[in-house]
Amino acid sequence: MWQLTDEDGLPSMEVYDVFQDRKGYIWFATDLGICRYDGRIFKRYATPTARSKAMSNFAEDRDGRIWFMNFSRQIFYVEKNTDEVKELAIDKEVNKGRLLAFTLNKSADELLILNPHGVFSCNLTTRKWKHTNPKMSRKGSTWGMAKDNDGNVWYIDANRVLWKYTDKGVSERHLQLNKENPVGMDNIFFLGTLWTMGKKGNELYQLQDGQFKRAFKEHEAQLKGLVLTDFNRDQEGNYWITGFDGAHCYTSDRKPYKGGLHILPGKAISRIIQDREGNYWITTLRSGVYFMPSKDVLYYNSRNSVLQDDRVNCLTSDEDGNIILGGSSGKISVFNQEKGLIFQHDTDEKKETEAILYDKHWKRLYVSSYGFKIFKKNQRTWWRFFTDRIIKQGGPHREHSLDGGIAGSAPKGFAFFGKDHIIASSSNGSHVIRLNPRPNENPPLNEKFRKQHKYQVLSNFGGKNFAFKSKYPIGLLRLRNGRSRTVWGDTLHNRIWTGYFDGLFYYNEDGIARELVDKPNKHGIFALTINQSSDGIVWVGTMEHGLYGIRDTTIVYHFNTGNGLVSNYCRVVKPDGKKIWLGTDQGIQWISPENTDVFGGKIKLSEMNKAIESSDADKSAFQLFNRQDGLVTNEIRDLLVQGDQVWVAMTKGLLTFNKNELRINEAYPPIHITGVAIWDKDVPLNENKEYELDYDQNNLKISFQGLAYRSRGKFRYKYRMLGIDSSWTYIKSVNNFVRYPSLQPGEYEFEVKAVNEDNVESAGFDFIKVKVHKHYTQTWWFITLIILTGAAIISAFFLLRIRHVRRESDIKQDLRSSQLSALKVQMNPHFIFNALNSIQEFILLNEKRLANAFLGKFADLMRLTLDMSNEQQVSLLEELKVLRLYLELEAIRFEDTFYYTIEIDQYVDPEEILIPSMLIQPYVENAIKHGLLHKKTDRRLWIRFFLSKDQEMLCCEVEDNGIGRKRSWELKSKRKTRHKSFAMSATQKRLELLNYGRKNLILISIDDLEDTKGEALGTKVHLKIPTESSYS
Repeated sequence: MWQLTDEDGLPSMEVYDVFQDRKGYIWFATDLGICRYDGRIFKRYATPTARSKAMSNFAEDRDGRIWFMNFSRQIFYVEKNTDEVKELAIDKEVNKGRLLAFTLNKSADELLILNPHGVFSCNLTTRKWKHTNPKMSRKGSTWGMAKDNDGNVWYIDANRVLWKYTDKGVSERHLQLNKENPVGMDNIFFLGTLWTMGKKGNELYQLQDGQFKRAFKEHEAQLKGLVLTDFNRDQEGNYWITGFDGAHCYTSDRKPYKGGLHILPGKAISRIIQDREGNYWITTLRSGVYFMPSKDVLYYNSRNSVLQDDRVNCLTSDEDGNIILGGSSGKISVFNQEKGLIFQHDTDEKKETEAILYDKHWKRLYVSSYGFKIFKKNQRTWWRFFTDRIIKQGGPHREHSLDGGIAGSAPKGFAFFGKDHIIASSSNGSHVIRLNPRPNENPPLNEKFRKQHKYQVLSNFGGKNFAFKSKYPIGLLRLRNGRSRTVWGDTLHNRIWTGYFDGLFYYNEDGIARELVDKPNKHGIFALTINQSSDGIVWVGTMEHGLYGIRDTTIVYHFNTGNGLVSNYCRVVKPDGKKIWLGTDQGIQWISPENTDVFGGKIKLSEMNKAIESSDADKSAFQLFNRQDGLVTNEIRDLLVQGDQVWVAMTKGLLTFNKNELRINEAYPPIHITGVAIWDKDVPLNENKEYELDYDQNNLKISFQGLAYRSRGKFRYKYRMLGIDSSWTYIKSVNNFVRYPSLQPGEYEFEVKAVNEDNVESAGFDFIKVKVHKHYTQTWWFITLIILTGAAIISAFFLLRIRHVRRESDIKQDLRSSQLSALKVQMNPHFIFNALNSIQEFILLNEKRLANAFLGKFADLMRLTLDMSNEQQVSLLEELKVLRLYLELEAIRFEDTFYYTIEIDQYVDPEEILIPSMLIQPYVENAIKHGLLHKKTDRRLWIRFFLSKDQEMLCCEVEDNGIGRKRSWELKSKRKTRHKSFAMSATQKRLELLNYGRKNLILISIDDLEDTKGEALGTKVHLKIPTESSYS
């Protein structure tokens, strides 16, 4: 559950109503107006004629208009396409009485309004009004309104008569209520049957057998003081009763949901609805809006439960199934989901509890909280190990020298080693403690092991209710000095595992410490947690290297972010049958190792977490549960798997869920094209989704919006422009628009989908069709006119032939001119001047070697440029030589503030691929001149070459992290003398000439890179060049 407030863009923290329209948008009515939410942005709507800004009562008509009413009883609606808010003109007769409520009829083409004189209807097409209940006394008052599944509208008048307005447009008298009947008239609901509230504020009545009968009577004590505000049902049929003390949930047979689900106690809840993803939206009168992904994820803290500590560090359970948890207050709570707080141990010190372990055999609780303390089950007396003694609460009981023992700091972790031994990790090392041994029992530690380490025997001591009361001695040994984070006792192999600060070590029966390292990756294993599954595999969670699975002493599994993990920081590992539960800093992840492909000790999951396009991850092997699914925080402190129930210790409380009830978000995310702009000027959205553009209107921007609320904005889009490329392109949700700056004449279809956080795509795609008309010289009528005119002249054939030859000659001449123009731009006097200045500076500084190197590169660049200017096409290898020389010179000129990278895909053969000569350099120069020049530091440029999926196009990307086109234009516009960008205009002209008459075109598109705040991150130019074309 998370909260939306005015800091997120909500107009006000006082919210009266919430509504989801047919498109999937969420609407909120507040005391400062209405707004629409898309999962990222709140869009507010102004109501200039409103006498009150407080709004409520949403409805949607058949044309997609959103209707609402303010507290001054004015009715407004939002137009579907223009988003313009208009006020409904209400008939004078209707306005004579105070408007109480309104709704829409079954076909959503008629508005029904309640006032003290009855129900009035307004045809939304003709805007004509009529009084639907002339039989009702005009002296009465009308209250409450509800619509049933058949479209009938129910209401109760002041004479306590229940009326039904049918779909035929008439009101029928249905029921006369007695004056003694405690049914209220203010609110009426239809939830399968008709319901209304009682006069006391905590009673509900259901229409049964012709009478309103009292329901939820057995729960009224629980609802006492709630002051009901709303009554609703979710998609599973559960009842939600809301009021000024949160919301209560009841099953369809009216039993408390899971023993009693009470959310947001103390909060004044105005409304709760469930959207099409299954999420719950909860509006409050003082605290904004709460979003709850699932009601099955139960959350406990000090404000909504009997827990007294919001920070929960560790979890365990006893033989009765109770949950034992330790936090930051020094108190250990024994908690039961149905009974609440059963018992509370107190360590008498307000210190963090770092670890707890319950011994079901001896019924003892071992606690690490400012030392090592031991409690008997549900008893308040505790015993503690000190450096040189063991003391009982209230004073020393019996002192014994432990040679440092496990004192100095609290143990970091505990683990059992057989029934009579505990292993503890601490900042002073790892220790094995032998408690209550029985006669004739072979302990896990043999004599050789004990001799290898210093084993100390603590004498017997008794005492009433003493936890150690035994005829046999207590022993302790220290494995080694040094900080230890975690331990584990592998009784299957009679082996102890310890995670020290300097690596992972294990002890066999000989007591010798041996380190296990990750040999393939050549580093140690730094364990945060160790556990063991039923198949004998020891699982080790690490700080930076993910999760290891160890069979005997051999690593057989290694999971990390490269093959499926969401994080390499694995704080908690809990085996559960064939699954492994992980607690990380990015949420909870569970793994099914048997569903992964194990080879050579490594896990191979193709394309897992590598590319944003990938949606083929092995969902059966890796599943994630994080804030999008209902976690309050992604910082997990501990996990406890108890049958089907999973308990989660967090820094913000305790959370539990049924592992069998977790589901991925299978709801198809809606997708909508929200805007079309030509040359950055918005044009109206067409209902038929078709746009015909003139040849000079070919600069297109298309905006779109996907709705995936559970993802919290972390979803993706996939789009394509049929007519340019049939393959899909994936982008993050923050980039909700795409540009096509130079569409060629032709017919195109743009398609876009949303892909939610669980890789579920939109059920369909939204689209627009675009037709770019040809220049009039390319139209059929113009060509026909030329032919007819030529046919009338005797020498038409020769003239047309001469014209054709001349035209080809002009094209070639223009192409050569374009190449020469590009050459002039590339080697412009400004660059030559800067280069000579750099050489002069090196000479003056007596940097002869640098001056000589710079001059040599400059001469090589001029030679290559002159050579290539005579060639129509060159190999990609030659083009790369020019680019590298040019970038090396620019790097010298910018000193150490400019970095560039040229990436060539392995499938690109630079020697075989031919491209037009000097095609790419102008875009590189433009990126430096207009994008990077104005930055002072960290100038970066990336040039990438790769083949399209059909390998028919060479793709080139030129990306910079500069100031962006918008800022560059602003700087340029401030100059007194504006330099015309001859380089790009010449290059654009050259592209048009190269593309003339060709089927496979050279394509260019430009992306303005922005962050979530709209700040420029740079510019990316995409070039697509046919690989099999000749440009001669």
